Order: sequence, then C-alpha cells, then structure tokens
Amino acid sequence: MKKILFSLAVIGLAAVPGFVAGQEAPPTLIVSLDSSTPLAKTITIAPDQTSVAFAAIRIAGGSVSATINGIQLASDFPGVSNAVNAIYNIRVYDGAQLVGSTFLGGLSEFNGAYYYAWLDLVEPVVVPAGGVKIFNIVANVRPQTSGEVRLGVTGLNFVLLLGAYTVGLPVYGNSMNVQPAVSPNLPDLAVPAGFVISPSIRKFNEDVFVTFTLANQGTASASPAVYAYTSQADGISRPHPSNTCTGSTVLPPGGSCVSAYVFTFPTTGTKQLVVKLNPSGQVAESNSANNEISTNFAVVAAPTNVALSLLSPTRAEYVNRGGPYTVRWSTSGTLPSDASLFFYLVRNGAALGRLAASAISASANSYVWDTSAYFLETTGAARATEAGSGYQIKSVLQSGGDTIATALGEQFSLSDQIIRSVSVGVPNGGEQWQGGSVQTIQWGSSNVYEVAIYLLRGSGIVRTIADIATNPSQYRWAITDDIPNGSDYRVRVTDPSSGVFDDSDQSFTIAGQSGGSSLIPDGSLIRARGDYKVWIVKGGYRRHITSARIFSLYGHLGFAQVMEVDPGVPNRYAESDLVRAVGDARVWQIDAAGKKHWLKMNHEQFLARGHSPTAIFDINSRERDFYRAAADITP
Repeated sequence: MKKILFSLAVIGLAAVPGFVAGQEAPPTLIVSLDSSTPLAKTITIAPDQTSVAFAAIRIAGGSVSATINGIQLASDFPGVSNAVNAIYNIRVYDGAQLVGSTFLGGLSEFNGAYYYAWLDLVEPVVVPAGGVKIFNIVANVRPQTSGEVRLGVTGLNFVLLLGAYTVGLPVYGNSMNVQPAVSPNLPDLAVPAGFVISPSIRKFNEDVFVTFTLANQGTASASPAVYAYTSQADGISRPHPSNTCTGSTVLPPGGSCVSAYVFTFPTTGTKQLVVKLNPSGQVAESNSANNEISTNFAVVAAPTNVALSLLSPTRAEYVNRGGPYTVRWSTSGTLPSDASLFFYLVRNGAALGRLAASAISASANSYVWDTSAYFLETTGAARATEAGSGYQIKSVLQSGGDTIATALGEQFSLSDQIIRSVSVGVPNGGEQWQGGSVQTIQWGSSNVYEVAIYLLRGSGIVRTIADIATNPSQYRWAITDDIPNGSDYRVRVTDPSSGVFDDSDQSFTIAGQSGGSSLIPDGSLIRARGDYKVWIVKGGYRRHITSARIFSLYGHLGFAQVMEVDPGVPNRYAESDLVRAVGDARVWQIDAAGKKHWLKMNHEQFLARGHSPTAIFDINSRERDFYRAAADITP
C-alpha cells in the first residue's frame, strides 16, 4: 500500500534579513492540531469524491495581531508525484469561509525533498492578539487513489515582512486510508498544458487560432469527442487542418492528440473560450471534473500605424520633487478603443516603478504626476522618489494586453528646491501693433522649458496664440485681420507644467484692422486654390469639413457655396476641432477618425487645457449625431 503524506509548512521569521535587535519583536503564533481534527479512518472513494476533511489546524495569537496572506502546501513522501494527480482542489476554510483553494491543481513544485504549492489567500486572515483561528483543510480525491494520505501545516506568509514567529511546527493531521470504490482501469481525458491562442493581439474579423493537446492520463483507451465554442453568440469556429482529435481517434493510456480551431469574431470585447472534452458523456472516466475548461481573451480593433511620443519632461529640465508635474504625450494613427498607457520611472537606464498605480487612458494626452512617489510594479506599494539626475519616463501603449507602441522621454532631474518664474517683456504696455503685421513676443523665465501664450482683452482670454512654444525667450506672432481694433490687449505667458504665468504690465494697442473683422464672413466655406480640403470659418478659427455627407445635414450648405481663396488665407485662421450642438451645453472634440469625444470638464478646466470658448463651432444636432461617440476627455 502506498503512503502519501501532505503538509502545510509555516515559515518562522527569526532569521529574516532586516530584523534589528532592539526593534519591537513580532508576535509569536502557537500552531497545533485542534481537537476537532478528523480521526484516522478508511475512506472509500466514489467517482468525483469531494470535500474529504483531513485536518483542523489551531493557530493561537500572541501579544499583538498577525495577518496571514499565504499558506504553503507540501508533502514529505518520496512518491508524492502520484499524489499530485490523486489529490486536487485542496481547500482551506476559516470556519465556514473559504479562504484559499488550489482549484483543479495539486502540488506542482518540487524542491528535491518534497512537492509543494504556495496558496495565496483570497482575503488576508487576521489572528487577533490573544485570539484563535482554526483552519480546516479539505481536498478532493480521485477515484483511482489507493494509499494513506495525511495533511498538516508547514508554511505561512504574512502581510508584513516581520509578520510573526511560529512555535509547534510541523503539525500533521491523522492518516486516512483511501480505497477506490471503482475499478481504476478507466481513461482520464485532460488538457495538461492549457490553451495556445494566437496571434497575441486578437483583432475582430481576423482569424484567431486556438490549439491544445488532449491527453489520456488514465489506464484505459478512449475515443474522445471534443467540442470547442465561445459563450458569445458572435464567435464563429471551424476546425483547423492541423486538428488530429477526430471522432475516429483512439487515445491509449498516455496517448495524446492536438485539437486546433479557427475562430472569427465580428465584434470586439472579452470572449470566453469553452472546451468540452466529453460533451455527450459517452466516455466513462476516472475523473470527469476537468471535462469542461475555459479561458478568457480580448478581441480588439486593429491598431493602424500607431505611434507614441513623449512631449514632457524635456531634456535637462528640473522637476520639483514633491509637487505635481504634468506629463504630456501625443499619439498618431488610429488608437484601439481599449488603448491604455503605463508610465514607468527610469533612472540611469533601470526601471524603478510606475508613475501611476493603474493604467491611464491613451486619449487623455496628459497626466498629472505626484513627483513625491512612484509605485512598485510587483506589489503596487508606493516608494518615495529621491532628488537627483538621470531620470527618464518610459511610456508603454497597450491594447488587449499587448504592447503596440513605446516611447522613452528625455532625461530630467528631480530637485527639492525649484523656483519657476516667467516675466513678459514685450508687449508690456504702450505698444502700437498693426493688424496683419508679424510681431515678436518676448519673455524671460527661470526653470521653464516651454510655455503657452494667450491674448487677453480686459481680464479674459480671447485667443490662444501658441499652445506650446519651445523657444526659451520669444515667439513670432502673425496678427490676423479678424482680431478687432482695441487698446486694452495684454499677453499672458504660462508654464503649463506648474501653472506659473505672467501678464503684460499694461495694455497695448492693435490698430489698422479692416473694421475690426475678417474680410471673409463668419460661416463661409473656403478652399485654398489647388487644395481639396474645405473649411468653415468663424472669427479667427477654421474647422475642417471632413465629409461631403455633412453638407446634406444642412439645407444651406453645398459645394456651390465653397469659395476658392489664395493658398495662404486658410493659414490665417487657427484650426479648431471643437463643436457644440445648438441647445446642448456639451462641447465635443472631433478627432481625425471622425469620432467625437466629450470634454467632460468645467469652464476653468477647459481653459486650463489651453482651449478658448471662441474656438467652439455651433452645429446642429444632426451633425453631432453623425459622429461616432468615443472616450470622454477628462481633466
């Protein structure tokens, strides 16, 4: 009779590196076999036997509480390789609450002396100070098992590094004499290696290949049937020519065949692949618990020429450690709907951790980083940053769990004491600038590497002159003739990363405009001579009419109304992609793919992103509904 011994090992922490004499000692836990543990007996195993109770482990708390988050299952019997298949779905209960399970698995690791498996608890279990916890251990036993089995305790993991000392280990339950109730000479169909799904990015309307090896791990031959499908009705499957698991296949003990299928999905989303190894139940098996297995995978839109660029921080920039900093990026190409970004802090070529604990929407184009910390990728724990140089930010763009683009930013430094300042030099009051002329805006700055420039009239922003100007001290501004004459203009220069700004000290004048308005009436359709693009103009802005179908949404628009203008005329207008339907307060941004994104933010946040209310074009509800909705844009 074979003897199979199982145990759960508790790791004592007296020798854990990092414990320093004089520190408060961790609590001591006393581990013993509880009086409620099952007595030794003979168990007759029927097919699919479940919930055989093996041990009740008592853990008594010490002077302070201790939190357990993992248990190690192990076996000290040399023939445990048989037990790996014989005993499975080992479960640990805290009273009636299931706190951990190996599910269909058993003991899969071997350290040279015994097989073992670490079991992460579903929720950490707290052993209160002076209190007691009882862990009840049960497991499933396959019908072909024959021999003695016992379970005990040999290992615990704690939430804190110095979690607890342990006394009384190892502890074993009583041996159970397991006898099969049916003949062991039955097949056992299984998929030991799991599924292989390719390609790594599964795109809709393209073939997805699914393969797996079907093995007979029993002691008798079988002619298996295999049924593969998805739980979503849109999954269309067909066998692949490499499929060798057919209705005429006979698998002897230890034999195997390859099942191969091709799936096509007309929609995106999460799909569940389900495989039934014995769908009609026509094969009498020694273990039918694994006859239905499943896995999930994502089907995404195909990324088209996607590229990623980091715009900030810039080379040699000093970033204030401990304060907020705006990381900016841009993308090109058609982003998949599930595209997300992960940012990593790199120093001297080595990745330290993530800037954010979770993924960031790729369409946001900016993220405010708390520069005092980063997050370890393995545990999610926060770590403080250090002042110094050699830092970079790496961005990884993912879709469907796969990387589709990466970018590594310029080197920058983190400093504890950074004073940023901006000072407008020209115009600073009293200047007379002519409409249609090109003037140079000048400023001085300290620890500022790029700026945004706005035109103010009175106390409000009336135009964005430059979203981003990288020249450290000046910007050439062409004053278009749609800017009204006036003597109450000022210029604001802003550092986007910190919000530091300065305005002209006094007002300056813009004069010589043609009545203070554009020569082209608002609402006009224009097209540069020799170019195919049609624009609608309003104030100092132009909006691209991306499709001729938009004309049909208005009774007064058409190609007959398009004016041909000199090639330089459209460039006198700033391009805008902002629209708002009449009667609808929401402002939408239309992207290059013809999708609309709701700017889900208040007025101050709208202005902080560099937008101007005068850049919003009014449209009717039919055109608003013409564009497909995409991800919202939030601050």
